[in-house]
Amino acid sequence: MGNCEEKPPPSKTEGGAPGDVFPGAVNSIPSRVGIALDIRDTDLARRDRAMRTIERASQSISAKRKVSIQSEVLNADVPADCAPEVRAALAGSCREHGFPFLEMVSRAYHDSLFVSRIAPTGMLFIPCRNGYSHRPDEYAAPEDIARGTLVLAETLARLSG
Repeated sequence: MGNCEEKPPPSKTEGGAPGDVFPGAVNSIPSRVGIALDIRDTDLARRDRAMRTIERASQSISAKRKVSIQSEVLNADVPADCAPEVRAALAGSCREHGFPFLEMVSRAYHDSLFVSRIAPTGMLFIPCRNGYSHRPDEYAAPEDIARGTLVLAETLARLSG
């Protein structure tokens, strides 16, 4: 079981992936390369500082190497915290059954980011083999699915009063 954490970890670049290398031949220097960066943080100011640092570095590289670097921010949504009452209810349900749990930050782009703007929000994760999720080889043991379902049901009952 996992839910959101109060103390933010350091900024993290989630990933960068070349999106376009032209001409893409092994024996030629590309004339155009595209890259996408996914930068997330639980602290908005820290995330924005990281983004500004990358932009300044890009401008410096552009000037030094006499190349054109263009950037575009596709989205920069404000991070959201899980509601303390939801986190406490999740933890209470786990403790009641003696289920081990870990409070954690999910930096993924979940619907809870948007739901949290209108309602108290929390997230419940169950263990997956090798920690893999959102992949074809994702696997959760039926026992973990059952425990997660029980914790979810009891948490909703606790929160409903």
